[in-house]
Amino acid sequence: PLSHRPPAMARWICLALARLTLAEVISLDATTELRVCAANVLRITKWPSAAAKAKGRISLVAKTEWPETRFEVHESPEEIKVTTSDVSFTFTRATGANSFGTPSQQVILEDAGHSFIATE
Repeated sequence: PLSHRPPAMARWICLALARLTLAEVISLDATTELRVCAANVLRITKWPSAAAKAKGRISLVAKTEWPETRFEVHESPEEIKVTTSDVSFTFTRATGANSFGTPSQQVILEDAGHSFIATE
């Protein structure tokens, strides 16, 4: 019977062409990072303090390798904008507010920013 599975050498070549990389990390402020994982996957992480951020990740991320992704970063004193071919992200420096949108900046999801309250 014919098999649909390519020979081992062909599978290796396909994997080599995929060019997987780690997500690009953009530091937004002392407690907030944005990871550009793929053109349609941006991951924002917020820590309660800079000291907590220095300890490392606080969430489990199962997937660590992503396809190489082109993106642009535009910074001004007021905000940071990141745009891929599929999505845009805006971070307001003064308040920590952020939004996700289309590449043409039409807002899809908006967040006013967060503060953490100590539980100890």
